Amino acid sequence: MFGDLFSKKKQKASTGGSKEKLTPPRKTPVREPGNGEKIFNLALTIAHPGIDDYWPKTTFSSRTSEKHGGVMGMFRKDRLSSDKVMDFHSAIIKNPKRSRENVEKQIQIYPNDPNLKMLVAISHHISTLDKTLKSDHRLAIQKIALYNAINALSNDGISFYNCENFVSIYFTFLDYLKNVQVNTYGIVSQTPNSESAKHKLTRAMSYCDTMNGEHDSVQRVIMRLKRGLTTSTYYSSIDFTTIKMAAQAVHQGKGDKEFEVGTARGIINYVYAISIIFAHIPLLSHLVDRVLNLIPHTIPELALRKHSIKGVRTFLNIKLAGIGGDRNEIIKMSNKFFADCTTCVHQFGNKPIQQAYQSDPYFNMAQLIQLVVDLYSSEERQTMLKTSIEAMRTVMDNDSTSNDKFGQLAREQIRKLDYLLNQY
Repeated sequence: MFGDLFSKKKQKASTGGSKEKLTPPRKTPVREPGNGEKIFNLALTIAHPGIDDYWPKTTFSSRTSEKHGGVMGMFRKDRLSSDKVMDFHSAIIKNPKRSRENVEKQIQIYPNDPNLKMLVAISHHISTLDKTLKSDHRLAIQKIALYNAINALSNDGISFYNCENFVSIYFTFLDYLKNVQVNTYGIVSQTPNSESAKHKLTRAMSYCDTMNGEHDSVQRVIMRLKRGLTTSTYYSSIDFTTIKMAAQAVHQGKGDKEFEVGTARGIINYVYAISIIFAHIPLLSHLVDRVLNLIPHTIPELALRKHSIKGVRTFLNIKLAGIGGDRNEIIKMSNKFFADCTTCVHQFGNKPIQQAYQSDPYFNMAQLIQLVVDLYSSEERQTMLKTSIEAMRTVMDNDSTSNDKFGQLAREQIRKLDYLLNQY
């Protein structure tokens, strides 16, 4: 009934002694998948561009500054005002279908406005709240909403407005997906010879659960970042060129340099927090790469932030690779990230540790070896564990917080690492 069970049984060829003239087989017409098969395939959706080809994988900039290398693109009036965006948003809540048509007309006038693209995604998202929709239909609509939301962020659309709405659309999609997966699994389980179909569904559900497990971490960052935002900054998008110029200014020791949307250091701090959110979401991996490539790593202030972003994404990717049972890929990722931890620790030296991002290379090193310790040989384990313990002692020596926040965490990690060292 589902998956592999859809194929028709092959008819056995005649083995009799008759010498009847064989005729070429008739071409089987292409069969449209039935509703059950469509639901089954929808339930197998994995919100990861490296696993599911449905999702977009690139970012692009439509600003003049990106094409010509100047700053004039940052000042173009090619986007709606925040008041207009709020008006459209309110209208979409009341009547998503009619308002979507109006937004699409505005896109013809402002084709480079990522907020308008996000409004289209939001209109689809609001449509799914219709209680008369079947669960699979609701999921199909939300999948369209999520695709549009990705494109909005990828088109120079890094604003808090777009980020917050994307997060809502993404995690709602995962909730809808899990509901369809559970229902489909119940139907498949009643079907004879369905082991292959159940295995596929179980794997898809594991991916869904792991991605949904990032929800609370994402929400904590959003709540911290949301404090103090004004209406204008909530809707303002920061384009890739501005990020690059701000990073270069910080690199040159000009963190107080003013841009249209704030100081260079303020922009980097904001983009760093937003990128931490993105790193929790595999569908935005291409956007994370784009941001990381724009920021140099030649000074600790920038290198440590880049490392923190990589860390969030690496730990999630290791979990996802574990679902696929790809031991070699896990070891490859772990080796690369452990080396990155070591590089950052050496680059930062024995400077005072006051912020979480400054402590990340040390704690990431310790947490990584605890996660993958069983994958390494005895000698490799010993080396990595001892290196991590030494890193924790460095944190204890350099904690500059008033309450010894990082030192206490480091002592707790040392106890865990010592236990593993004695076990192996």
